[in-house]
Amino acid sequence: MLEAPLNRNERWFAVMRIVRTASAGTLESSDCQVTVSPAETTELEYGGANSAIFANRTRRLVDEVLKEHNIGGVKVSIHDQGAIEITIRARLETALERASEPERPACAEPDSDEGSIALASWWKSVTSDTSKEAM
Repeated sequence: MLEAPLNRNERWFAVMRIVRTASAGTLESSDCQVTVSPAETTELEYGGANSAIFANRTRRLVDEVLKEHNIGGVKVSIHDQGAIEITIRARLETALERASEPERPACAEPDSDEGSIALASWWKSVTSDTSKEAM
């Protein structure tokens, strides 16, 4: 059974686990190639013609995306051919999705509503019929 992708509001309860190496992007002008793989700690390799100029911006962007997706322990390699921030973000998110397996943590305490609400929201998104919403 295929799982519905998580939207930005549901990511707070999901943890993404990197289980394989994956890439996104190209080496064409104004693009970048991003490769992610499992690692013990978070590492960033950043290269390209203007890597010295944009290194700090790219580090902040990578840290932000990893935090949004609750990811730690990943090696990120970016070969930048002049890509703008939104392109780097899109390539990184795509590579992370390709390399990951979402973990949905169980409710910590049986009486806690927090886990139940999160699981109910996820179940609703998985079982909802999108064709009814289109009408």
